[in-house]
Formats: sequence, C-alpha cells, structure tokens
Amino acid sequence: MRNLRKYLTIIALSAITLAASAHADRRKYAWTYMPVTIAAEATELELYQTYTDGDPYSWEYRIELEQGLSSRVDFSLYQIFKQNENENLKWNAFQLRSRMRLQEPSTSTWSPVLYLEYNRKLDFSEPNKAECKILCGRNFGATNFSANAVYEVAWAPGEPEHEVGFDLGLSQEWSFKYSIGLETSTRFEFVDGETETVAYAGPVVSFASGELWYTLGAGFGLTDESADTRVRLLVGVGL
Repeated sequence: MRNLRKYLTIIALSAITLAASAHADRRKYAWTYMPVTIAAEATELELYQTYTDGDPYSWEYRIELEQGLSSRVDFSLYQIFKQNENENLKWNAFQLRSRMRLQEPSTSTWSPVLYLEYNRKLDFSEPNKAECKILCGRNFGATNFSANAVYEVAWAPGEPEHEVGFDLGLSQEWSFKYSIGLETSTRFEFVDGETETVAYAGPVVSFASGELWYTLGAGFGLTDESADTRVRLLVGVGL
C-alpha cells in the first residue's frame, strides 16, 4: 500500500503545479457548503484529507474533479480512499455529485442551491447511499453565514436507513486571502426504531493564494455517539 499512498501524494503535488487562469471555487468551511456553483466550463480539482479520532481512528482521502456545466449547474466525480487503524490504505468508494442553483445570487436573498449526491462503496455488501441538501447562505459585509439542510438514505442490501441533519457555518473575512470562523455539523440517524445523534463543533480557517485555496477545520464531538475529534484539510486549485 506504500505505492498507493505515493501515487496520491504525486497527484496532490501535480495539482499544485497545474494551476491555470480560472479562480478555484473557494470553500471557507470544511464540512458546510456555501450556496455556490462553479462557473460554466470551469474545472477544479479538490483534495480532502480527514482524520477521525474514533475507536478505531481513521484517515480518509478524497480526490474530487469538478466541472461547471452551465451558469447554474456543476458536476463532480470523487474517488475516495480510506485507512482504518492497523489496516492498509484502500480504495473505498466513488461518488457522484451535482449542485443546481435555484435562482440567481443576490445580496438580499439566501441564494438556495440544490445539492444531490450518490455514493457507492467498492465493497458491494455495503449499502448504496444518496444524499440531498439545500444550501443557503448570505454575506453581511465581510461576514458569511451558511446553512445546509441534509437528508440521507442508505439502501440495498438491507432495509432503508434514514438520516437527517444540518450544517452551519459563520466566518469573518479579513481580506480575500484570509478567513476564520466556526462551524457545526449534526446528524440524526434512525436505526431499528432508535435515534442516534452525532454532532461536532469547532473552528475553521481558510487561506487563498493565487489560484490555490486551503481550508483547515476541526470538529469536537458533542454527543456519546460522536468521535472525540475530527480534522479536515481541503486544497482547491483551478485547472
């Protein structure tokens, strides 16, 4: 598995050297989405690295290639790799995602965007997953507030399992380069007639330089079902 990790590193370094003229679709939060879509015909590469301090702990790596289809619609393909404690790094899943702007952005509205996602693990004994989000947000000068309403269903094999939740982010931009904020993420999972609640809250910082942007966020578990800590680093580059 050392070779696989080496290949992922090479891909990350190649992304940094391939930056072109288009500005990347910068994200100011690690888990919360702002209500934006990438520009028509623009292409972006995003790299995710997530550490979850659970029992067992795990590392997850995502490679996302994003393409603007129109002024209102974009599409992404993800390849997802995961390494659990005392296990080898493996190709875990692929994921398809699309965002659709429901109206033109305006400073006087919350600019809703519809987010649709499908996740298929390479282990076919694991269920299919689909997720729908409504992304909203608004800028108040240099302050941004973003909110996501979330619904997820897992099915086949097994009975359908449902999950609902929300993500909230509040950030302050010092300049185009620097942003700092707080975000929280909560999920309610309905399993066998019971409800499990997973919730996190923590700080997030974002930095943009030229055609690159970087976002680092941490979440601290708020419930018994949550991991103690999770940390995510994102790097985005316009191609």
